[in-house]
Amino acid sequence: GLDVLGLRGLDQSIERRFVAGITTISFRARFITLVPWVLWRVYEQQLKGKDEEARLDIDRLAAAFTRLEIVVLCASHFGKQWGEDGNTYGVPGSTVYEQIIKDIEKSGKATMPTEGSGGIYGTYAMPCRSFGILAAPPAGAGIPASITPERGKKICEIREKHGGQGQLAKVILEGGKLTLDALKAEGRFYSANGLSACEEEQSALRESILAPSAEDEATGRLFRGSVRWAIGHLLKAPITSEDILADNYQRTIPQASPTETQIGWMEYELRRRGHFALELFLCAATRTLGDIVQGTPSDIINQWKESKDVPKFLQTVLPFKKAPFDQKLSAVIKAVPADAFLGAPVLAHQASGLSACPQALYAFALLSACRKQSAPLRAKGLLPDRKHYLERAFSILDSCGDESLGDVMLRLLQECVLEPHLTTTLRKIAQGQKCSLRFYPEGSLLHPTGSQVSPGYSGDRLHNALGFLSDVGYSKRESSRKYSILPLGRTLHAELEASV
Repeated sequence: GLDVLGLRGLDQSIERRFVAGITTISFRARFITLVPWVLWRVYEQQLKGKDEEARLDIDRLAAAFTRLEIVVLCASHFGKQWGEDGNTYGVPGSTVYEQIIKDIEKSGKATMPTEGSGGIYGTYAMPCRSFGILAAPPAGAGIPASITPERGKKICEIREKHGGQGQLAKVILEGGKLTLDALKAEGRFYSANGLSACEEEQSALRESILAPSAEDEATGRLFRGSVRWAIGHLLKAPITSEDILADNYQRTIPQASPTETQIGWMEYELRRRGHFALELFLCAATRTLGDIVQGTPSDIINQWKESKDVPKFLQTVLPFKKAPFDQKLSAVIKAVPADAFLGAPVLAHQASGLSACPQALYAFALLSACRKQSAPLRAKGLLPDRKHYLERAFSILDSCGDESLGDVMLRLLQECVLEPHLTTTLRKIAQGQKCSLRFYPEGSLLHPTGSQVSPGYSGDRLHNALGFLSDVGYSKRESSRKYSILPLGRTLHAELEASV
């Protein structure tokens, strides 16, 4: 969803350090070998042996990447015909290219497009670089990336040996008809579920993912630390990435000397929780403005004060039967349990469904718990002061203990919610982006625009990193976003533990 407060960039920059460039939309590991191979083949076609004036035809490259998407989707979809499970999870294009699949099912063939956006390159270029397969091109080379001479070239040569000279390769590079017969004959070399069909390719990909590249040793080290840490959780039972993050958050809080991996992922989860709390505040304020037509920030707080009862769902983390707006902040914070929101992921869906006042109180309880739980690590300097909105919120809570909860929530609303929303949205408008204002100011009054806020608990890249490990044989995708450990994963964990 929209980053209506401008906070998501910091969350993601912290997480990005630990996942080697894997993004929230890069789901499947096989593209890490396929994308460089397409680049390599197109470079060979268009540039090799040509004079220095030759230039890459970017439109032809984009069309080849678009046809690659289609081939991977169809190979994954029809995989049941050669023993795979037919799972197209994480493969782009299932809706866009639905007609192509229908044509193949009906007549055994489909015409491939002659142009396209080639978006799959942008999705996987960064992890390919982080794993040392692609590199920045020389200045003025006129190409999007270079194939690295060792890792990248090795993977491309393996791809060429296994399926690179077949009919599917020709269709990707030149277009024409994609046939079911070609998919049956060669689909295992392109299916997102088919890495195990080519042990040489799978082995080279494992090496690239886990062995640090000479170009970026720090990225490799941090990613290996995350792999060791994540697989350690899988050893116990099938688990989701959300559960791993929640468990690490709880376990890291009391530690005197957490590892770099533990503290990094703990900070990511801390800021994700704080981000969600502030989005809940904005959602509650926007709803209230809609109810009262227009008003000041004080009018919003006064409207919340009219909602007396605290829902039972909320009382587990804010143990008051009546909304404690008139009580001192210090008393309210003291009442928030030390283990509030610990032991499980934050119940984002339930919190998003609350009415405005309970939603704002839930947001306060979550912020208060984050502040209380992170205090020892912040005091030791283990969590850096990034001088961001979460630090500003904590500072308000630290300094206003003798003020009423209502007065403090007014400051939080003004300084940590309304201000960043206006600043972020007006900056985006100035950059030519679509207006996403939820209200606009006129003097001290705020007027709703009619657009609502959908507070979201931002998706994590850890889930996709686990998916990569599954594709290369270390873990297994289960239902409900869970992953379980495989024997090869146990061996890997033992090796990583021994190397520490």
